[in-house]
Amino acid sequence: MWSIEFDSVKLVKKTLRSVNWLLFFVAFFMWVFFVFFGSSQFRSLFNLYALLDLSWSSIVDCFVQILIIYGLSQELIGEPP
Repeated sequence: MWSIEFDSVKLVKKTLRSVNWLLFFVAFFMWVFFVFFGSSQFRSLFNLYALLDLSWSSIVDCFVQILIIYGLSQELIGEPP
């Protein structure tokens, strides 16, 4: 019985670790994408802000929320962020 609980804890930790890497890469590529396409020449070419209806505050909010979730899940795993 104890080994079953221990295996499930290991599975949850492994899943959270995978989700953490996914969140990290999503946040990183989101940051690169909007910094790269946020320059004036790309904004005039693609007009992403009108197309996606995004503002800088919503981008920053999403980025911060991803980092908060990443930090909290690292605490659940037991590793420092």
